[in-house]
Amino acid sequence: NLYSSSMISRAAPSLNQRVMPRNINLTARTHLKTYQGAELTGNFEVDAEGIVPPGELLIVKDGILVNQLNGRTPTKDVPHSNGHMRGSLYGGKMIAPGILDMEVTEGALTKAELKQKLIQLAKEDNLEYAYILRSMSGNGIPLPLLLYRVDLDNGNESLVRIISTVDLPENSLREVSDYSSDRLVHNTQIGGGLTVSLIIPDAFIVEDV
Repeated sequence: NLYSSSMISRAAPSLNQRVMPRNINLTARTHLKTYQGAELTGNFEVDAEGIVPPGELLIVKDGILVNQLNGRTPTKDVPHSNGHMRGSLYGGKMIAPGILDMEVTEGALTKAELKQKLIQLAKEDNLEYAYILRSMSGNGIPLPLLLYRVDLDNGNESLVRIISTVDLPENSLREVSDYSSDRLVHNTQIGGGLTVSLIIPDAFIVEDV
Protein backbone atom coordinates (compact mmCIF):
# COMPACT_ATOMS: atom_id res chain seq x y z
CA ASN A 1 0.00 0.00 0.00
CA LEU A 2 0.96 3.60 -0.48
CA TYR A 3 0.05 4.29 3.13
CA SER A 4 0.15 1.75 5.95
CA SER A 5 0.33 1.57 9.72
CA SER A 6 4.03 0.72 9.50
CA MET A 7 4.61 3.94 7.59
CA ILE A 8 2.87 5.92 10.30
CA SER A 9 5.17 4.51 12.95
CA ARG A 10 8.32 5.61 11.18
CA ALA A 11 9.83 9.01 11.82
CA ALA A 12 8.43 11.46 9.28
CA PRO A 13 10.92 12.97 6.84
CA SER A 14 11.71 16.65 7.19
CA LEU A 15 10.10 19.26 4.99
CA ASN A 16 11.78 20.09 1.69
CA GLN A 17 13.14 16.56 1.25
CA ARG A 18 12.41 14.62 -1.93
CA VAL A 19 10.18 11.71 -1.02
CA MET A 20 8.64 10.84 -4.41
CA PRO A 21 9.51 11.21 -8.10
CA ARG A 22 9.67 14.78 -9.41
CA ASN A 23 6.49 14.48 -11.46
CA ILE A 24 4.29 13.62 -8.46
CA ASN A 25 2.00 15.81 -6.36
CA LEU A 26 0.21 14.37 -3.33
CA THR A 27 -2.82 16.14 -1.90
CA ALA A 28 -5.08 15.36 1.06
CA ARG A 29 -8.69 15.89 -0.07
CA THR A 30 -10.47 15.01 3.13
CA HIS A 31 -14.04 16.05 2.29
CA LEU A 32 -14.29 14.42 -1.15
CA LYS A 33 -17.12 11.87 -1.23
CA THR A 34 -16.59 10.17 -4.61
CA TYR A 35 -14.09 10.03 -7.47
CA GLN A 36 -15.26 9.07 -10.96
CA GLY A 37 -18.27 7.35 -9.43
CA ALA A 38 -16.29 5.38 -6.83
CA GLU A 39 -17.05 5.94 -3.14
CA LEU A 40 -14.26 7.37 -0.97
CA THR A 41 -14.87 5.83 2.43
CA GLY A 42 -11.99 7.70 4.12
CA ASN A 43 -13.69 11.12 3.97
CA PHE A 44 -14.48 12.91 7.23
CA GLU A 45 -15.70 16.38 8.22
CA VAL A 46 -14.00 16.96 11.56
CA ASP A 47 -11.10 15.21 13.32
CA ALA A 48 -10.93 13.68 16.81
CA GLU A 49 -9.86 17.04 18.29
CA GLY A 50 -12.73 19.02 16.83
CA ILE A 51 -10.71 20.56 13.98
CA VAL A 52 -12.19 20.80 10.50
CA PRO A 53 -9.48 19.86 7.97
CA PRO A 54 -9.10 21.92 4.80
CA GLY A 55 -10.75 20.60 1.66
CA GLU A 56 -7.33 20.39 0.00
CA LEU A 57 -3.92 20.20 1.64
CA LEU A 58 -0.88 19.86 -0.63
CA ILE A 59 1.60 17.48 1.00
CA VAL A 60 4.07 16.68 -1.80
CA LYS A 61 4.79 19.06 -4.68
CA ASP A 62 7.04 17.96 -7.55
CA GLY A 63 8.25 15.10 -5.37
CA ILE A 64 9.22 17.41 -2.46
CA LEU A 65 7.58 17.16 0.96
CA VAL A 66 6.04 20.59 1.53
CA ASN A 67 3.62 19.85 4.37
CA GLN A 68 2.80 17.24 6.99
CA LEU A 69 -0.42 16.05 8.56
CA ASN A 70 -0.77 17.19 12.16
CA GLY A 71 -3.05 17.46 15.18
CA ARG A 72 -3.19 20.11 17.91
CA THR A 73 0.29 19.25 19.26
CA PRO A 74 2.72 21.58 17.45
CA THR A 75 5.80 20.25 15.70
CA LYS A 76 8.89 22.01 14.37
CA ASP A 77 7.56 21.97 10.82
CA VAL A 78 3.80 22.24 11.48
CA PRO A 79 3.00 24.48 14.47
CA HIS A 80 -0.78 24.30 14.06
CA SER A 81 -3.35 21.55 13.55
CA ASN A 82 -4.54 20.83 10.04
CA GLY A 83 -7.28 18.50 11.25
CA HIS A 84 -5.77 15.06 10.87
CA MET A 85 -5.80 13.63 14.40
CA ARG A 86 -8.17 10.71 13.90
CA GLY A 87 -9.84 8.50 16.47
CA SER A 88 -9.36 4.76 16.01
CA LEU A 89 -12.00 2.09 16.44
CA TYR A 90 -10.26 0.99 19.63
CA GLY A 91 -10.32 4.29 21.47
CA GLY A 92 -6.87 5.63 20.63
CA LYS A 93 -5.88 8.55 18.43
CA MET A 94 -3.34 8.85 15.65
CA ILE A 95 -2.36 11.27 12.91
CA ALA A 96 -3.61 9.86 9.63
CA PRO A 97 -5.07 10.98 6.30
CA GLY A 98 -8.61 10.41 5.15
CA ILE A 99 -8.11 10.73 1.41
CA LEU A 100 -4.81 10.99 -0.48
CA ASP A 101 -4.83 12.02 -4.14
CA MET A 102 -1.64 11.16 -6.07
CA GLU A 103 -1.32 13.19 -9.27
CA VAL A 104 1.16 12.55 -12.08
CA THR A 105 1.91 16.04 -13.38
CA GLU A 106 3.68 15.00 -16.60
CA GLY A 107 4.79 11.94 -18.52
CA ALA A 108 1.92 9.58 -17.65
CA LEU A 109 1.60 6.69 -20.13
CA THR A 110 -1.18 4.52 -21.52
CA LYS A 111 -1.14 0.82 -20.56
CA ALA A 112 0.34 -0.14 -23.93
CA GLU A 113 3.02 2.56 -23.66
CA LEU A 114 3.81 1.50 -20.11
CA LYS A 115 4.39 -2.12 -21.15
CA GLN A 116 6.64 -1.07 -24.02
CA LYS A 117 8.63 1.13 -21.63
CA LEU A 118 8.98 -1.83 -19.25
CA ILE A 119 10.39 -3.99 -22.04
CA GLN A 120 12.72 -1.20 -23.16
CA LEU A 121 14.13 -0.71 -19.66
CA ALA A 122 14.65 -4.46 -19.20
CA LYS A 123 16.56 -4.65 -22.49
CA GLU A 124 18.72 -1.67 -21.52
CA ASP A 125 19.66 -3.51 -18.32
CA ASN A 126 20.45 -6.70 -20.27
CA LEU A 127 17.77 -8.67 -18.42
CA GLU A 128 16.26 -11.89 -19.75
CA TYR A 129 12.74 -10.98 -18.70
CA ALA A 130 10.59 -8.26 -17.17
CA TYR A 131 7.84 -8.97 -14.65
CA ILE A 132 4.32 -7.62 -14.16
CA LEU A 133 2.19 -7.87 -11.01
CA ARG A 134 -1.56 -7.82 -11.56
CA SER A 135 -4.44 -7.96 -9.13
CA MET A 136 -6.63 -11.05 -9.33
CA SER A 137 -9.64 -8.82 -8.69
CA GLY A 138 -8.76 -6.54 -11.58
CA ASN A 139 -8.93 -3.30 -9.59
CA GLY A 140 -5.25 -2.76 -9.03
CA ILE A 141 -4.15 -3.29 -5.45
CA PRO A 142 -5.97 -5.88 -3.33
CA LEU A 143 -4.08 -9.10 -2.72
CA PRO A 144 -3.46 -11.73 -3.90
CA LEU A 145 -1.49 -10.72 -6.98
CA LEU A 146 -0.55 -12.63 -10.11
CA LEU A 147 3.12 -12.49 -11.15
CA TYR A 148 3.67 -12.62 -14.93
CA ARG A 149 6.97 -13.00 -16.77
CA VAL A 150 7.21 -10.87 -19.93
CA ASP A 151 9.10 -12.09 -23.00
CA LEU A 152 11.20 -9.16 -24.17
CA ASP A 153 11.10 -10.23 -27.84
CA ASN A 154 7.36 -10.51 -28.38
CA GLY A 155 5.77 -9.12 -25.21
CA ASN A 156 3.99 -12.37 -24.39
CA GLU A 157 3.17 -12.94 -20.73
CA SER A 158 3.29 -16.22 -18.82
CA LEU A 159 1.97 -16.71 -15.28
CA VAL A 160 4.76 -17.51 -12.81
CA ARG A 161 2.93 -17.73 -9.50
CA ILE A 162 0.39 -16.17 -7.15
CA ILE A 163 1.74 -13.75 -4.54
CA SER A 164 -0.10 -13.22 -1.26
CA THR A 165 2.19 -10.56 0.27
CA VAL A 166 4.21 -7.70 -1.14
CA ASP A 167 6.94 -6.03 0.91
CA LEU A 168 8.56 -3.25 -1.10
CA PRO A 169 11.57 -1.37 0.31
CA GLU A 170 10.81 1.90 2.08
CA ASN A 171 12.25 4.01 -0.77
CA SER A 172 10.44 2.16 -3.58
CA LEU A 173 8.23 5.13 -4.49
CA ARG A 174 11.37 7.13 -5.28
CA GLU A 175 12.47 4.40 -7.71
CA VAL A 176 9.31 4.52 -9.85
CA SER A 177 10.21 5.56 -13.38
CA ASP A 178 6.80 5.74 -15.07
CA TYR A 179 3.10 5.81 -14.19
CA SER A 180 -0.14 4.92 -15.93
CA SER A 181 -2.43 7.75 -16.99
CA ASP A 182 -5.42 5.80 -15.62
CA ARG A 183 -6.25 6.09 -11.93
CA LEU A 184 -8.22 4.02 -9.45
CA VAL A 185 -9.71 4.35 -5.99
CA HIS A 186 -8.43 2.04 -3.27
CA ASN A 187 -10.22 2.07 0.08
CA THR A 188 -8.09 0.42 2.75
CA GLN A 189 -7.58 0.28 6.51
CA ILE A 190 -4.52 1.22 8.52
CA GLY A 191 -3.65 0.86 12.21
CA GLY A 192 -6.56 1.24 14.60
CA GLY A 193 -9.09 0.29 11.94
CA LEU A 194 -8.99 3.73 10.32
CA THR A 195 -10.25 3.87 6.74
CA VAL A 196 -8.07 5.66 4.17
CA SER A 197 -8.97 6.24 0.53
CA LEU A 198 -6.24 6.45 -2.10
CA ILE A 199 -6.66 7.95 -5.57
CA ILE A 200 -3.61 6.61 -7.39
CA PRO A 201 -2.29 5.53 -10.80
CA ASP A 202 -3.44 1.99 -11.51
CA ALA A 203 -0.02 0.86 -12.76
CA PHE A 204 3.61 1.92 -12.49
CA ILE A 205 7.15 0.70 -13.19
CA VAL A 206 9.66 0.11 -10.39
CA GLU A 207 13.12 -0.26 -11.89
CA ASP A 208 14.92 -1.72 -8.90
CA VAL A 209 13.46 -3.45 -5.83
